[in-house]
Amino acid sequence: MAEKTPKKTVETADLEELKAQIIREAKAEARKIIAEAKEQAEAGTSKKKKEMTEEQKANAREAEELVTVRLPMIKNEGPVYVAVNGDNVLIPRGKEVQIKKKFYWVLQSSELQSESAMRLIQGLADDYNAKSNNY
Repeated sequence: MAEKTPKKTVETADLEELKAQIIREAKAEARKIIAEAKEQAEAGTSKKKKEMTEEQKANAREAEELVTVRLPMIKNEGPVYVAVNGDNVLIPRGKEVQIKKKFYWVLQSSELQSESAMRLIQGLADDYNAKSNNY
């Protein structure tokens, strides 16, 4: 008959102390990781600001200049909401208002996109009509 190896017993207090030690070490490592991440984020932010060219600075200044716009009144259409990088404005229809150029540029871009979409739709409709007349 084979001899049985004696079982090791661990005291509950020893387990609790080991668990507490592991938790302390994990928290210390987490604090270290968080501190390193904050340092890297701050270094990256300041580095990006320093790397901004004169042209970019000029563009940023121009984006903040004010322009006067008047959106046309359209039945069942309310004010227009425009947002740029977390900065936003609600532009009323039918009266002249001053807005920053960055919002004006978004309005222009939106208008060009709408016009392109309408041209595409009209072209597809014309193609469909031409083909359907052949049958």
